[in-house]
Parts: sequence; structure tokens; C-alpha cells
Amino acid sequence: MSPRKKPKAEAVSLDAAGLDRLSALPDDLLHAVMSFLRAWEVARTCVLSRRWRTLWASAPCVDLRVCCKARHRRLPTRLANFTNHFLLLREASAPLDALRLLSSPPRQDVPYMPYSPQYDDDGEDYSSEDVEMWIRAAINRRARFIQLSHHPRDDDLSDLDNVPLVSCHLKHLHLSECRFIRDLTVAAPNLISLRCVNPYHRAPSFEDMASLATATIVLNDSFLHDEFEERYVEPDPEVFECDSDSNDDSDADSDLSTCDEFYGDKVLGGQNVIRSLSNATSLELIADAEEVILNRELEMCPVFSNLKVLSLGEWCMAADLHPLVLFLQHAPNLERLFLKLKTEHEEIDDDIKPEGTSFACKNLTMVNIKCPKDDERVPVLEQFFVANGIAMEKISVYHRPTHQPR
Repeated sequence: MSPRKKPKAEAVSLDAAGLDRLSALPDDLLHAVMSFLRAWEVARTCVLSRRWRTLWASAPCVDLRVCCKARHRRLPTRLANFTNHFLLLREASAPLDALRLLSSPPRQDVPYMPYSPQYDDDGEDYSSEDVEMWIRAAINRRARFIQLSHHPRDDDLSDLDNVPLVSCHLKHLHLSECRFIRDLTVAAPNLISLRCVNPYHRAPSFEDMASLATATIVLNDSFLHDEFEERYVEPDPEVFECDSDSNDDSDADSDLSTCDEFYGDKVLGGQNVIRSLSNATSLELIADAEEVILNRELEMCPVFSNLKVLSLGEWCMAADLHPLVLFLQHAPNLERLFLKLKTEHEEIDDDIKPEGTSFACKNLTMVNIKCPKDDERVPVLEQFFVANGIAMEKISVYHRPTHQPR
């Protein structure tokens, strides 16, 4: 009797000597390999061999981002049902280190926009309630990294009504273009890095983040009103890309802009956003001129004793450079300063004399100003820094490229 042939799934993992060297690797390395896969791809590894049969159940990374590259396999027929079972059947003792997901896709009664990229629609059946439940499950499993990003096709925005982000295990939190209907408080005493880009309706409030080392906060007041209406403009299809393996957040260095119309006079949320960052070593705070939340919270500015690197946007140029001066006065150990100024800005007043306002940053070795060409504020800034003991050779000016009209 001829020997029984091995299944193809097992045969493909054998080397020339007939050894399955991949399966011989320790669990930690195989789990590292799985971290590059979507959750439904991780689940499919159970058919490779006996060695892989239960390995998926202890995989520390659960990636549910439905926006996929060509190399990713098709979604399950019912993603919500799959994910609920995937989380339920995981090993109870296995830590869940990372959860990555997108907000819920468009509702069935909302027509898809013509510029939408090609997706596998069959499995995108989950809702905001599912997203909230999966986040709660991750926190209960002591997740250390949670990344929630805006669904590229969700032109109507998903409402996250009750997402608890209170955890002593959370180390890294990335929130990109999420709409929070109720007050959201982030309380994570061991959080190391925070990235919050363009929240809608309400900005999160922050407390108990004594371990925070790095943070990026990008705010746009026009997204943070109690009432608003949306009016979307078709983006350039040549630059629209769905690449969920790259940094999902919009470039914080770019100009903030919106194609929406908003109504209402109350900017919501953002309490303690400045004070909660007081222990950070690197901060990036980007917003338009006259931004409300950062200017409001800056009035209770703490001392940033650990701060080494600071990036500020257009908002720091308001009111005779008051936000910029106040930050510098409260960051005595600052080493590098980046100013990212917008192409469109209000003209600076002729009577501004920033040299009369002093600060002492003895360790400041670099000032990088990124601005449009011929920005009339550059000489004022240079004069300001020189008057406070910063040599001209430490000040660099980089001009943004100007877009030529078609």
C-alpha cells in the first residue's frame, strides 16, 4: 500500500529536506508572524497542521481593519458574527496586546460615494455597537494597544456612544477621526503614547495619564460643535488611497481643512488636554488659528519639566504669540522646537514686539519653522528667538511648496 500523501496545506510548509521548520519556531515568533495578518487570516492558519490548530486562539494581535491591500484574503461572509466568535473562543488566559479596527461601514440606506475604492462588501455587516463591544472586550482582556480609525467609506460618520477607555493596562492609544456622541474620558495611568486626530462632535477629555511620554493631538473646532451638517466634496481619486498597513492617521503636518458646514456655537470636550500631557517628553499639538480647546486649556498650563521635543501648529501664533511664549516659559528643558504654520493665515500686527516677552530654554538647540514662502512672520519669529538668546544658526526655515492652480 502506497504511503498516504500529506495534505497540501502541510506540504507547502516543508523544506527540501522534508522538515517543517516554520512550525518548529517558538510560539512568540509565530505570533509575531500572525501580527501582520488580519484576524480572519489568523483563524485560517488552524488548517495548516496540528502545530497550528490552536495557535490562533492565543495570538496577541487582533486586526479587524476591513480596508485591505491586495495581498489580504477576502473578508468572512459575516464579519460581526466571525469576530464575536473569534473573541469568545480565544484562550481565556491569553493576553490581547493589540486591537486594530475601523469604525463601522456606511449604513445600508446610505448610497456609496462614486469615489469609494473597491472593497469586498460581503462581510462588512458590523455596526457601531459591535465596535464598542469589541473595544470593551479588548480592555477586559488587558489590551495594551488600541487603534480605532475612521472607515474610509463612512461618509455619514459612525457614532460611538459609549466607549469606555479606562484601563491601567493600556500603553498606546490611537484615535483617528472618530465621532463621540457622549463625553469620553480617557483614563490610563500607564499610557505611554497617545494619538488623537480630528475627533468629531466632542474631543475626548483626559485624566490620570502620569506615564505619558509622547502625544499627538490634532484638533479642528469646526468638527467639535454641538450641531453640524456635512457636505462632502469628491476628493481627487489619484491621491485617495486605502492602505491600512501604513499610519492610518492624516498627516498632522498638513494644513487642517474641511469640506463640511457646521452650525452651533459651543465647542465640546477636551477638558484637561494640556495638563494631562505635563509629563511627556515629546508633544505635537496641531490646530488652526484661534482654536478654542487648546487656548482654553493653556490658561492652566503646567510646567513641562520632561519636555524635550515640541511641535506646534498655527494656533500658537495667535494673540501676540501668547500660546507660543507661554509654552516656552513652561518648558525649561526643551531641546527642539518645530513650528508648522499654515499657508493661509491672518496678517501679523505691525505693533507686535515679541522681544519684550522672555523665556529661558537653555537647552534649546534647534528651532525649525515650516511655513509658506515669503511668510512675513518669519522675521518677527527670528527676532523673538534671538532676543531670548537663541543664535540665528540654530533657527532653520523650510518653505512649504505652493500649489499652482490648474
